[in-house]
Amino acid sequence: MCHRRLSRLSGFSLALVGVAWAGAGPPIGELNFSADISAQFGPGAQFAHDHDYVADRGGTQVRLQLPNLPESADLDALHLDSNDDVLFSLDTGVRLGGVYYDRGDAIRYSGGVYTIAFDASAAGVPGGVNLDALSRRNGRLLVSFDRALTAGTTYFPGDVIEVDGGALGTRILHAAALGLSPALNVDAIDALGGTSHLLVSFDRGGAIGAVRFADEDVVEFDLGASTWSLRIDMSLASNRWDAADLDALAAGSDVIFMHGFE
Repeated sequence: MCHRRLSRLSGFSLALVGVAWAGAGPPIGELNFSADISAQFGPGAQFAHDHDYVADRGGTQVRLQLPNLPESADLDALHLDSNDDVLFSLDTGVRLGGVYYDRGDAIRYSGGVYTIAFDASAAGVPGGVNLDALSRRNGRLLVSFDRALTAGTTYFPGDVIEVDGGALGTRILHAAALGLSPALNVDAIDALGGTSHLLVSFDRGGAIGAVRFADEDVVEFDLGASTWSLRIDMSLASNRWDAADLDALAAGSDVIFMHGFE
């Protein structure tokens, strides 16, 4: 991991640091996230494993756990649908409810049952490729992967791809066309509903123009204006982010909602 060498502030919850959630894009009322290591991400917060995710609700952090996930798995992609379905992916293959899901698949948890939300094999994604970012925009899934792959078109780790009828389609974030470093891998996204603003986290620190970020930070890409800004500096919440990478992200609107399996 590559981190900024800046002084880290601890002892603040995300919601108390006004600049952390500020930005020109739509408001964020709840930030759900998972990291690549197990840690306590904030004062008074519960310890969370890398296969859990954490909901920050107005400064209160709550650990959320999907049932029967193996201890060895890392939850590395997350999306929360408006009907409370949880969509996610893991960094390893897993058998849930008697069904095997590959690391390239997106899994849906709804009403206590796991089902397939995106079938990587059916979409032509080669075996071994990991789906490591997931969201939804205007009803269609958005995905990104941890390595280059060819499924009709060649896609790269810095691309964000719209799923069309179960197949990989248009790149709404085309890394090469935007001049992004080929070393950058998108490993967390949120489309903020159907807006033109895309929240993105990368697997390493870097810079896009004058916008500098660490691997735990969330940057915002305005699809219409093609501009970047730093939206959330996660290090303001906890110095545990010095060692951790944010690898799953789902932002809620300004209406706080709860999940049915707490």
